[in-house]
Amino acid sequence: MTKQRFFCDSCGTEVAKTAERCPECGRIFTSVRCPRCGHTGSLADFRRGCPDCGWIDEAAQEAPPPAKPVVPAAPLAPWVWAAAILALLASLSALYLVLR
Repeated sequence: MTKQRFFCDSCGTEVAKTAERCPECGRIFTSVRCPRCGHTGSLADFRRGCPDCGWIDEAAQEAPPPAKPVVPAAPLAPWVWAAAILALLASLSALYLVLR
């Protein structure tokens, strides 16, 4: 999603999207104007960029998060499998002795 930035046409001060008046020069805002083609309209018209030329302030766009590399799991060494099987056999033997 694009973060839109708004500037006063009169003095160039960056203003809040919902500002009705420039805090620097006092100019009253009645519409939004595209800096590329000059199209004017309401704020809702510019929700996805300029409706005429499609201009979006690329400097204000949020960068997507970097992709995390997929690291394949390393296969288990044979001694790990042998240790797991021995531990299972030991616990089954202990269980057998307890229940006998």
